Parts: sequence; C-alpha cells; structure tokens
Amino acid sequence: MAPSDVECLHESHKKFVASVRELVTDPGMTPESWKRVVATTNLRFVTTGFDGAELELFPGGRAVHVPWTSRMEYVAPGITPHFITSRVMNV
Repeated sequence: MAPSDVECLHESHKKFVASVRELVTDPGMTPESWKRVVATTNLRFVTTGFDGAELELFPGGRAVHVPWTSRMEYVAPGITPHFITSRVMNV
C-alpha cells in the first residue's frame, strides 16, 4: 500500500466526518430529526477502506446505527482517522 492510498482514505473520511459533524452540531437537530438522518443515510459505526470495503470502527459496528446519544463520539476528532490509518497500515 502506498502512502498516497492512506492519505486519500484519510481525506475522504475527513470530508465525510465534517459533513456529519455539521449535522451533529446543528442547533436545530433533535433526537427525532437525528433518527431520520440515520435512517436515510444508514449511518453505522463503519467507514470505507481504500479498497471500498467497510471497516468496522469496533467489533460489531456494522450492525449498530449511530444513536443520538453517541453522535458526538462518532465525529470526535482524531478517533476515527487514527483507527483507519492503523487498520490500513496493518493490512
């Protein structure tokens, strides 16, 4: 794997997390509107790897939709990009 693959993955995920972060921090967001966002986007504890495969952010994350109570953790700076980079580098 080339460093550019990791960089591309990281940048792509940063953009996605930034868009979700905008929703999370929207003062008009309510638990009900969050449910609609999750249902529409199928937002789960996964990210997409450089090869297009889903990577679970924790074991079983593929089956867990991001709940209202965990939305801030989902977009916490540094957590997911660190996970992705370490997973990709260990492949």
